[in-house]
Amino acid sequence: MYHFVTGENRKGVVLQEYELELLTILYHHKLLTTKQMYAFIIQKTDITYIGFANRVKKLAKLDILVDHEYSLGQKGFRFKYYRIGAKGLEIIIDNQRLTGKIIRDIYRFSSVRNIDHFLSTQDLVVRTLIDARGEQIEVQSLSPHEEVMDVTEQSFAIIPDWLLKTETQTIYIELDTGKETNKVIKEKVERYVELSRDQPDTTHIVFFAILDDSFSTRHSYGKRFKRVGNIKQALLSVKGINRSNLEIYVLPLFRAKEKLLEVVKGESPHKEEKRQLDTELAIHTLDKLNYVFPYMFERQDIARYYPDNLERYYHVDAIYEVSTKGNTKLETVGVLLLEEGHIKNLDRLDYNHYLVGAGRFKEKIDRLLVVYANSLEMEEDVIGKQYHLCIIGSMEKWGYELEEQPTFYRLSSPYKKEITHYE
Repeated sequence: MYHFVTGENRKGVVLQEYELELLTILYHHKLLTTKQMYAFIIQKTDITYIGFANRVKKLAKLDILVDHEYSLGQKGFRFKYYRIGAKGLEIIIDNQRLTGKIIRDIYRFSSVRNIDHFLSTQDLVVRTLIDARGEQIEVQSLSPHEEVMDVTEQSFAIIPDWLLKTETQTIYIELDTGKETNKVIKEKVERYVELSRDQPDTTHIVFFAILDDSFSTRHSYGKRFKRVGNIKQALLSVKGINRSNLEIYVLPLFRAKEKLLEVVKGESPHKEEKRQLDTELAIHTLDKLNYVFPYMFERQDIARYYPDNLERYYHVDAIYEVSTKGNTKLETVGVLLLEEGHIKNLDRLDYNHYLVGAGRFKEKIDRLLVVYANSLEMEEDVIGKQYHLCIIGSMEKWGYELEEQPTFYRLSSPYKKEITHYE
């Protein structure tokens, strides 16, 4: 608790511990909406959202905070966002809440050019930090302009929109509003590839979130499926994206929050051992647990199919010979597990689809069986190219269909899937 006195009559305001913490958070994040600030403190106080909104308005009148109003134009309503005020900075300095160099010209926090871009970035970051804190995961939240000199001092400039650091990885947040061309985005990723070469002991995660209508702005962004798919396909031509210490994701904002938390928790990307276990479970579900599905699977030796000099990175997760229950061979499939938005997975799909189509395997593979762990990822993942020689399914959905024909999908366009039959 801290009693802040202001004015000639010596009146002031008593700040609770959670409010001192919030001032420190706001200083580091520069600008936050009322909802974003409330999300940070809701677990530490029983104040209602209306009560909190009134409280921050009072703090703004005392110059502890500085408020700004964002108009949604024809959408008909407004919301407020805030930065720390001069008195607020004085309070957290007095309470020794800051370490290192102190930024005193805080007025410039208000000069953000693209407020849609900044606030939507903060929304992604804030939600991830809160969820990570709920699972007791330590995450550093860093403003790239102030904190990450080891990146910007390189001969090539990399300034992401925000950074998150865990014990084992650095995550670079890139919030896309659609203004950059694919060429510019590819050049940006090329610099991340170079950074991963220069810092081989660090795991670098580049996380593109494509702004959509899941964050309220005065502009209409839609769902951005085409933008997502086109960026993903463009990045496949960047050399070096297969480096072992580099991972790249591209997702629409409404899907990014869930995946980013998985990345922070170390659950994504899936490790080789998990991919193998999931592959076996997926095929076991079709082959042994489903009593209606009329086909059998027999695992094959991958070494028989790929050239000896081909990098293991490009291999599918497993190869199976598919036969009818009467032991009539139907086809040979390469099984590939995909995670939503993960560029390396897409790179492997793209390369193996080429090998299937061109007949470049040592022994024939007829098509690819693409498997997602859960149904929502399968439904929402945007591929960006119509791969004709693959069939798609969800391990989760198959698990609910043990007494009926399992559901499969095909790509009906670069951006859409439709139900098809396994035949």
